[in-house]
Amino acid sequence: MRELNFGKNTYTFPDTWEELNREQYLMLIDAVLDYQAGLTNALGCRATWFCNIAGIDTKRRDNKNDQFWENIYRASELFRFFFELEYTNAKGEVKPLDKLPREIREKLRKYPPNELPDEPEYQWAAKLNHRYVIDGVFPKNLLPEINIKGHFYPGYHFHRTGSLVETSLTAGQFISAVTAYNAYVQDNSNEHLDKLIQVLYFKDKPAVVAKAVNYASNRVKFGILLNFQAILAFLMNKTRYSIIWSRKENEDAKNKLSIGIADTVYSLEKDGYENIENANLFKYLDLLLKNIIDSVHMLNENEVDIGEISEKTGLTINQIKKII
Repeated sequence: MRELNFGKNTYTFPDTWEELNREQYLMLIDAVLDYQAGLTNALGCRATWFCNIAGIDTKRRDNKNDQFWENIYRASELFRFFFELEYTNAKGEVKPLDKLPREIREKLRKYPPNELPDEPEYQWAAKLNHRYVIDGVFPKNLLPEINIKGHFYPGYHFHRTGSLVETSLTAGQFISAVTAYNAYVQDNSNEHLDKLIQVLYFKDKPAVVAKAVNYASNRVKFGILLNFQAILAFLMNKTRYSIIWSRKENEDAKNKLSIGIADTVYSLEKDGYENIENANLFKYLDLLLKNIIDSVHMLNENEVDIGEISEKTGLTINQIKKII
């Protein structure tokens, strides 16, 4: 949380995704949708969201009150958690900062070069194309229930307490959601987005799915999409399960380590595990991870060359070395 002083009073505001409550998250979604539609810039997006969560009625303010707006923009500039800067070079490549020191990269990820010290690395970065994109990687469902036409529908639970992450998602539910999400990323069709919402919020209510989802607002649909994307990004990049997704594609379709996520339940049950589809998501991921690690150890014990292990499993040399 971030504390701000206004006059004699001190107010507390959320400064991470996980600190947002349901309404604050939806207010942020509204501001981001305006930004993506080109109705405002990044600073305006932050200012709009800050005014909304702070309960500041900007419509009643005199637009000529420069001090008021200066204070608003200064306060809103502090809230940078939901945006990051994406840089591209002349060839359109998205990662031109990779060779810079980590500390420099992190600064440039959150601050445009013209706001940073007059140093060579920042001067060089200023010549690159850059734009603000959503910075969303977090382990929490910020929409535990959704309101559609006055009716509330409960969704899945996903929450972190300390270092412990818990979820109500089952393996089957997660796989169906990932399948719908991947399809939506490919074609941006409402059909696949609605399928994602159905899986996450209406799995036990098939009779009301079609009608309810059709009436869901754009802010709710985008909020569900962004939230699931953030949880996926968390699992893929911030947990010990990242190895499941970071492996290279293997041309051997018979290799159980190279199969798609939709086939993993069948593969695990074939190996003797029962009722995997209804198992908790983390039990399922633990089993996938165990299979990968066990396979690496088995190949290594049979004196298979580390390069060949890499080819068979899709793991990098460094990943294999960490396992063995």
